[in-house]
Amino acid sequence: MRKGMLVLSAVFAVVVLMWIAAALPALAAPVLGITPTPTPGIPSPGPYEIPEPVTLALMGAGLAGLVGYTRSRRK
Repeated sequence: MRKGMLVLSAVFAVVVLMWIAAALPALAAPVLGITPTPTPGIPSPGPYEIPEPVTLALMGAGLAGLVGYTRSRRK
């Protein structure tokens, strides 16, 4: 039971860290004095790119680990 809670808390920590990494540029802009309006003549950058294949691979590996762990506990 404790190992299961440890695995779930590790997965939760990874998800929270991924959310923080995605939200950090938007949260740090006002602190750094970056204005939200673009300067005329300079093209505004597109939205931040999120590496979806890596995210999906990480989530898939975590789910596969959880499934493997629960199957090994049942036997």
